[in-house]
Amino acid sequence: AMAFLRGFLENLRSTRLEPEPHKVLEVKPDEYALCNILAREDSLVLYQYAVSTPESAESGSYDVVLHKDVTRSPHAAFSLLRTKDQVAAEVSFVQLRDKLPLLLECVPDLLSKDLVQEVVLLVRNNPSWTLAHLAAHLGLVDCFKNQKVAAQICEPAQDTLATPLHIAVRAQKLNSVQVLMAMDAPLNLTDHNGDTIYHAAAVTTKELIKALSVRPAPTAVINQVNNDGYTPLQLACLTDKPECVRELLKEGADVNSASVNLADRNNSTCLGRDHVEQNGHNFQIEDMKHGGTPLHWAKTTQCLETMIELGCDLDAKNFQGNTALHIMVARGRLACVISLLSHGASVNAVGCDGDTPLHAAVRGDVSLIHALIVFGADVNQPNQKGETARHLAATSKLSKRDSVLYTLHAVGARRCDRDQGCTEGCSPEGSFDGVAPEKPNFFKTSRLYDDLMGASIVKSALGRCQERPPRSRSRVLCLDGGGIRG
Repeated sequence: AMAFLRGFLENLRSTRLEPEPHKVLEVKPDEYALCNILAREDSLVLYQYAVSTPESAESGSYDVVLHKDVTRSPHAAFSLLRTKDQVAAEVSFVQLRDKLPLLLECVPDLLSKDLVQEVVLLVRNNPSWTLAHLAAHLGLVDCFKNQKVAAQICEPAQDTLATPLHIAVRAQKLNSVQVLMAMDAPLNLTDHNGDTIYHAAAVTTKELIKALSVRPAPTAVINQVNNDGYTPLQLACLTDKPECVRELLKEGADVNSASVNLADRNNSTCLGRDHVEQNGHNFQIEDMKHGGTPLHWAKTTQCLETMIELGCDLDAKNFQGNTALHIMVARGRLACVISLLSHGASVNAVGCDGDTPLHAAVRGDVSLIHALIVFGADVNQPNQKGETARHLAATSKLSKRDSVLYTLHAVGARRCDRDQGCTEGCSPEGSFDGVAPEKPNFFKTSRLYDDLMGASIVKSALGRCQERPPRSRSRVLCLDGGGIRG
């Protein structure tokens, strides 16, 4: 009878060895009555199922089992691993022994087969995680009431250096983040990629960033560059998370930290929560994913002026290499273009493909070209392809091509010195120089320019000049409706 029982149990064990040895199974504790106990840690036991026959005196399979609520009879148990590899069984037991028994102690009523399966999988994929990491990932905040688990909240994982707060943020477990912040989990630790908590939060949701705001963000941390060279604000832009961009700015992220050409990142400029809330709705959401500064994203002159006053770098470039002036020209925002130029933005800044703002302007309204010329645009500056603004205008199929070409020719735009698909308007041997407008229409909308260049604006500009050194030379512009006079 004993031999029959051994044979029956051995057959039962063998049916669970394949094909999913790591699948958690509910088992009966009585099945292990004849097994040897190789190791025990409270409710976690490593069993060896011995087969004693004349043909085989060596061990059969190994089983890692978690016993739940042993005070009850019969009690539940979970088989976590079934294998014939003793080393694999011992490794699994060692990885789980400081986690599962303590987890069972912390949340005995929540420990279901599905939860145990998830924990086992997480431990197998992240063997250096503590129970604090697991609890943070799973949102099991009751675990943090345990002193042993609470003592682990500052411990980084040995392989990735991620803290439980990193894990909670990346898993987007808001309840875990809130509890860890209340427990003073450190904000200044970085993982193996140099990512801070704010790098992790930048690609998630604004709610998680808000949860981090219960403690002031250290300026050096929220603007820190990771090993890939990105700040949290840049990551939020790259992953097209406009809400996270706004929230990071509220928490003190440097307004210039999503640009790519800043030599000095030690001097940070913070917008502050009030300014972001007042102006955030005036940001062009689709432009945020290209990085840059709030100047690149501004939709109105008022928003632009505010961002300039708060210290946004006028010539900072976005991920595409374009300045805010490039963007405003491309979007046809004449008022914003004049505002940027009036504050000293570089009119000949080189952007994507070597294009200057003037290259971008030839595809838009003639008034944009007039404004750039007035502020000193180099009409003969080529881009990386060797194309000047005149070449682009002459080879375009735009309806205003002839008037654009006339405007450029009138201020000295030269023809191409070699043929590169040129037309009569730009080829060395060509003779077409565009068509003059029937009536002078430069700055035809007088009301707009009265608003932009009127006494109140001049008074405001003079006040700013008295408060700080000028960024560049000042210009006096006379607009009488008949063209460029000064």
